[in-house]
Amino acid sequence: MRYITLGGNRYPIHCSVTVDEAVNKRFAAYRQKMVEQAEADVEARGLQGDAAEEYKAVSLKSATLAYLTDAENDLYQFALLINAGVRYESIINRHDIADKVVGYPLDAEKLAMIATVQDLNSPETVDAVAAEFARCRGGDEKNGTAGELTKTAMTILQTLSK
Repeated sequence: MRYITLGGNRYPIHCSVTVDEAVNKRFAAYRQKMVEQAEADVEARGLQGDAAEEYKAVSLKSATLAYLTDAENDLYQFALLINAGVRYESIINRHDIADKVVGYPLDAEKLAMIATVQDLNSPETVDAVAAEFARCRGGDEKNGTAGELTKTAMTILQTLSK
């Protein structure tokens, strides 16, 4: 079990298939909305051909960056991971820790009261969350450090803009 520290409190995290699907569905819904908005903007501006495609690409890159840097999305994901961690302990390890987890069950609003931006962006938190998602997806326990993950994310965003 991995743990993260938010607001001075230690929280278990667990990425289940349900958590992974919820995160992916949220991003897919957001991206679809942004695609529709970009297409509406292209039509309203009367853009065609390469100009239309470039406008859409830039719009989607900006929207993706906005999504990735939106604290509400982070808080949503952390709440999912923590709640799953508590349930995992109860179901798999038969250890009920719900009363020891501050604010459980958590949601984005509760976490916004508990966590600081520094907590959310700390290398320890980023590394633990990345390793947990990698484990869930059947990858290596850890796909890199927080710095390496940030560099990879920026490369992906640059590729999206092309």
